[in-house]
Amino acid sequence: MLLGLGIGVKLNAGLVALGPAWELRRSPRRLAVVAGAATATVLLTYGLAGPHVLDQVGAASKKVSLATPWQLAKTGLQAAFGPGAYSSWIQLGSMLLLACLAWLVLRATPRATAPAVSAALVAAWLFAAPYALPWYDGLAFALLAMAAGASWPALETFVLARTAVLSLGYLPAREAMRPADLLWLKTLIRERVVPWSLLALTLALAWWAARAGARARRRSASAAPRP
Repeated sequence: MLLGLGIGVKLNAGLVALGPAWELRRSPRRLAVVAGAATATVLLTYGLAGPHVLDQVGAASKKVSLATPWQLAKTGLQAAFGPGAYSSWIQLGSMLLLACLAWLVLRATPRATAPAVSAALVAAWLFAAPYALPWYDGLAFALLAMAAGASWPALETFVLARTAVLSLGYLPAREAMRPADLLWLKTLIRERVVPWSLLALTLALAWWAARAGARARRRSASAAPRP
């Protein structure tokens, strides 16, 4: 029910549900009970909220934040192929990046507990999403705190760095009541410095996860009993 309520408040909380699903994968009956209770709660919540409950989600799914690396991709596509939003291309690219980052980070997971799996998936989503705001990262911090026993300081550092960089692009550069002489906070910091910084951070995350996953596989292979 708590999972269902979380999804009812914010749809991306559905990523959290994949952690418990992973932990319960060998117990189909318990998994069915959890999935059924969560689904029923979501349907009840959305039913009470009314028919327009997903309108904002649908609109946001087609947007690209100025401060994400996908804005650089959008600008490149417009320069190469002409004017257009290229929403479907960017959505496809973000899903592929999400899958790739999730796979790499999960391979680097020290212990595949439910909070650790959820944290890995949410972190991958944060780095891959075309539409992102700094306060979205609160979900990842909550899960990383729950997965503290996994000894995962590197992923915590990446998420913290992402929050800091993205915050610089939005909090000082807010549109409301911004003096005209501070427009550079938007045109320079939010639209140029932050996207390139987040792109570098995303590549660094993928590089770290690939190396950490390879080391984990080597340790597992060396610890396995020899015939």
